[in-house]
Amino acid sequence: MYLKHIMKKLFILPLALLISFFSTANNPDEGMWIPLHLKNMNEADMKKLGLELGADDLYNVAKSSLKDAIVRLNNGGCTAEIVSGEGLVFTNHHCAYGAIWDAIDKSLINKESYKKNGFWSMSQNEEIGGLQLNAGILMSIEKVTNKVYPELEKTDSEEARSAKLRELAAELEKEAEGDNQFIDAQLKEMFAGNEYYLYTYKVYQDVRLVGSPPESIGKFGGDTDNWMWPRHTGDFAILRIYADDKNEPAEYSENNKPYTPKHFLPVSIEDKKPGDFSMIMGYPGTTERYLTSYDLETKLNYTLPARVETRAVVLDVMGKYMAQDDKLDTRLKSKRARIANYWKLWSGQMQMARLYDLTSEQEKEDQELKAWIEDDNRRINRFGSVLAGIENHNKMVQEVDPYTASYTEGFFNSETFIAGVRAAIAANTQVQLKALEGKKDELGEDYAKQKEA
Repeated sequence: MYLKHIMKKLFILPLALLISFFSTANNPDEGMWIPLHLKNMNEADMKKLGLELGADDLYNVAKSSLKDAIVRLNNGGCTAEIVSGEGLVFTNHHCAYGAIWDAIDKSLINKESYKKNGFWSMSQNEEIGGLQLNAGILMSIEKVTNKVYPELEKTDSEEARSAKLRELAAELEKEAEGDNQFIDAQLKEMFAGNEYYLYTYKVYQDVRLVGSPPESIGKFGGDTDNWMWPRHTGDFAILRIYADDKNEPAEYSENNKPYTPKHFLPVSIEDKKPGDFSMIMGYPGTTERYLTSYDLETKLNYTLPARVETRAVVLDVMGKYMAQDDKLDTRLKSKRARIANYWKLWSGQMQMARLYDLTSEQEKEDQELKAWIEDDNRRINRFGSVLAGIENHNKMVQEVDPYTASYTEGFFNSETFIAGVRAAIAANTQVQLKALEGKKDELGEDYAKQKEA
């Protein structure tokens, strides 16, 4: 979750809080903060900036708090907020875009009507469910560094470390989830692997589409406007979370009721003044704040150019065939938008990093780190080879990464590849079922159980 303060500003990053604040007289002072630590680390500074709530009002696992109104949409990557006592949710248009086109593909929404007028349900009975949507409500954040780090220190290679981390993640997540299919736990690495936190969510599977502006408003400016400021897009959509008769998560059912949240955000139309404290909590993507100049060079000159070039080809091919086939256009609309989203982001990152000579700026920080290390013999013994090791690693990566990036982007964004994998899985399943049929008499009562499995 994250906070973002505007004017005196706060930012947060992937399931952490990145806090940055400034006034007209000061430069931004940035840092990454986790909601779990707000009380001890940030509350005093936030109060000085004008926050009237306490840290416990923002994050608290024992009683309702602001975190209970902030939704992790579709397993992460998108944020939504609950704005009523009947589970009404506001989010971005692009975050509901897949669900909109899923509804169009299922003939639940008329395509031409949506493109012209949008979709607006006039009652809860008209809200559309059974779509590609879910809503995660944060239950708790637990620091588990002491359970993870000692085990990782026992490994003697990066491969062994990665394998051990996957093993530990599976164990901790399974312990938190138990047998509840609606609980989702995720182990998160923070501060470049120096700390680990377990985030646990209650996931509501019945989320319905309530309203969306037409394509001309929701995607106004298309990719030209995307990732830019100021934006001119009406980038919003309205959803509603549903629950069973006990207010617990459930699969989609006509018997479900609107979810009653522990907390929701009241909508205010009071005037705001420049300098007023403002804050946003949410679930943005990951940060790369710890890249060295060597990593940055690899990213800007090798990895991203290959990714951008390959995605451009994929987008052109998809666009060509989608223009010729209305059904294909409907089925691939959301997928093409997702591919274009990061194509635009990476293109902009390369452009702005070169404009501001970001690599040179990072080189200065690397030299400061090097001087700090060389100023103390103990640091030399412990960290003396770190920067050289990172440089050598990047030289090796630079030889292969453009090809790896092109392969990944080309194949995993290819409908043909995905369709082939699905066909192979289906074919393998049929082979297994035929083999099972041949052992029907031999298996006896176990036959039905294995066939169902």
